[in-house]
Amino acid sequence: MIARGASKKIDRSANDSIESLADCQPAAWPIVIQKCYWLRVSEGSRQMSSFENDPFRSPTHSPSGDGGRGLIMAVAVINYVFGGLSLACGICAGAFGGSVIGLAFAAIRNDPQVDPDAKFGMGIMSVVIVAIAGIQVLSGVLILLAGYGVQNYREWGRILTIVLAVISGVIGLLSLLLLWVFGLLQIGYAIFTLIVLLNPSYTRDFR
Repeated sequence: MIARGASKKIDRSANDSIESLADCQPAAWPIVIQKCYWLRVSEGSRQMSSFENDPFRSPTHSPSGDGGRGLIMAVAVINYVFGGLSLACGICAGAFGGSVIGLAFAAIRNDPQVDPDAKFGMGIMSVVIVAIAGIQVLSGVLILLAGYGVQNYREWGRILTIVLAVISGVIGLLSLLLLWVFGLLQIGYAIFTLIVLLNPSYTRDFR
């Protein structure tokens, strides 16, 4: 009993002498080891708190939502839709419109009763239709390519889509002046695309 009481007194005196981690030396007394353990835990928490409040530490970006991936995918899908429509319209215009005008021009070319100016006008019209069809096919291919680039987060796809969106917006404004309702879709596409692809929060992953 006397030895146990003496041991408790030594434990208490050793415990009272532990004030910091510097005082934690290898000891045989359990109460000393326990206090050193809690001192280490407290010191670790204090260091973590200091790290969180350190103004010189590297900033970390906390992701919010999907980082605009849904909007980026929406731009890519719209590009695919518009590109497919433009490509289909160009092919149809070139195949059918050009063929019809070409056949009509061939029929009247050797007819002496047809005015030469009418023949010339028919030839110009066929060339214009083929040129418009070619432009539509080319724009359709570019829009599809831009959609592929945006979907795969390629910087060239983003830049190409922005350029096409600006062109689409200008054409949309001209279409509205001609009272063509389709111009509203072009303007809407341009506004939505520019808002998404010019937002730095959505374009960090483009390479």
